[in-house]
Amino acid sequence: MNATDAPPEGLASYYESTYPRLWSYLRRLVPDAAAASDLAQEAFVRLLGSKRVALPEAERTAYLFTIATNLARRGWKDLKRDEQRRAEVRIDESHANDVVAVIDVSRALDTLSARERSIVWLAYAEGHDHRTIAGMVGVREVSIKVLLHRARKKLLTILGGDS
Repeated sequence: MNATDAPPEGLASYYESTYPRLWSYLRRLVPDAAAASDLAQEAFVRLLGSKRVALPEAERTAYLFTIATNLARRGWKDLKRDEQRRAEVRIDESHANDVVAVIDVSRALDTLSARERSIVWLAYAEGHDHRTIAGMVGVREVSIKVLLHRARKKLLTILGGDS
């Protein structure tokens, strides 16, 4: 590797800080942890191979999540229909109530469509604004608002909250 092939400075720390968030996002979209890991790695490889790797961090991250969304949508759509994702949780008796709550939310999220799960995760776990999410998943910004509203209503109904 010569100096012109070197990745932008700080990319290793960017990877270390971004990979867990990307993996968590993908884990909501694909049937198993190994698939999420494979897709996360592929998303980073594609980012490194693009000119957009030199973008400012926020834009680079939005592009990375866009790549991951597209990979998940194309590569794992059929698997999702066939497999029911299982939570891999070790239950510690002192945290049993917290684990039950996490399992309930996880199961509730599983009832949403892949697009709804994606949008909910990007909005609430990643904290992206509607415009950024719209660009990542390829829909209009106004549609994100509607889709988030509907997904929240579904989740509240499933979790026994007020609608």
